[in-house]
Amino acid sequence: MTADSPPTAPSSPSQSSSDQPARLSLLARDVRDYDPARFQTNLFAPAARREDLMALHAFHVELARIAGTVSEALIGQMRYQWWRDQVNSACDGKGPILGHPVGEGVNAVIQTYGLDREALLSIIDARETDLEVQPFATEEDMVCHARVSSGALNGMAARVVGITAPETLAAAEDIGTAWGLLDLVGPCALEARRGRLTLPADLCAEAGVTVETLARPEGGEAARKPLRRVMDLVQGHLLSARRLRGAVKMDQASPFLMARLCWHYIDVVKKCDYFPNDPRALVVPRMPIRLFLSAIARRF
Repeated sequence: MTADSPPTAPSSPSQSSSDQPARLSLLARDVRDYDPARFQTNLFAPAARREDLMALHAFHVELARIAGTVSEALIGQMRYQWWRDQVNSACDGKGPILGHPVGEGVNAVIQTYGLDREALLSIIDARETDLEVQPFATEEDMVCHARVSSGALNGMAARVVGITAPETLAAAEDIGTAWGLLDLVGPCALEARRGRLTLPADLCAEAGVTVETLARPEGGEAARKPLRRVMDLVQGHLLSARRLRGAVKMDQASPFLMARLCWHYIDVVKKCDYFPNDPRALVVPRMPIRLFLSAIARRF
């Protein structure tokens, strides 16, 4: 397989640590505070590309936060439409609305790397479904949602660090899809207490799981089977991506390091015996040394 760009030594995370907030941009602080998984992996990107990744992921943070900060769905829909307008403006080569740091940042990233309009709009569409309380009807619906949101986002991050080979970009999307699935089902018990079922409805019906039962501390017993099934789907995407790891250079590793976080999280869920009410399932691990070693060895 052809290489996407010449290899260079990976950036050391110690040069841009979350323990040095004064050295972080506003966008990087947003990602650190609201998306710690992607913040960790971004620190391993080359310094020249790191802030572009932070801008891309700060854009996603803005989208992900909307549903939880509005009192009415209509207000949320208006905000998502505002972001559609910003994406279309950037893709048409127009400038951003000045004074909005995330808008300015993502506008520059879209124009610099020629990010795909439809993929960006699909991320917005997927995040807009957060305003709804209806569960995914099937596991296929859940996977589709994860792929067009988190999967597409990780594919764009791979473009930012210089990946161009279609198969390698697809591997990055597989890893993003895996994380998107974990992001949905990891906090499923917490989401149930908020009135939202994030496990697929067909798997839940088969196991006798409802949003009411899952919301109760003891209600996670029946959810073990659907949660295990989703974890199998996550592993499938990770294993599909793993066969492309030889094509990833050290300075391109950051989007692929999400796989290391996925594998760690799978191990945590297994230790919880697939019990979704276990509080350990809500913790995003901080593992800079393991990520650094993975970047060196290109192991994901």
